[in-house]
Amino acid sequence: MRVRVSLDADSQFAVISVRDNGVGIEPALMARIFQPQPHETSSRNRSGLGSDFRSPDA
Repeated sequence: MRVRVSLDADSQFAVISVRDNGVGIEPALMARIFQPQPHETSSRNRSGLGSDFRSPDA
């Protein structure tokens, strides 16, 4: 698998793009992939970036 990450920024926003040559996402899941995911544990018990991702405005 190949993954390409790029960054574009201006004075107000940064856009991080990720592209790969994987098998893709099932069409039935596409409408939900950018929705925040609920977590059953408290934020104190989680680790990670803590970022929510948004869909492109295109």
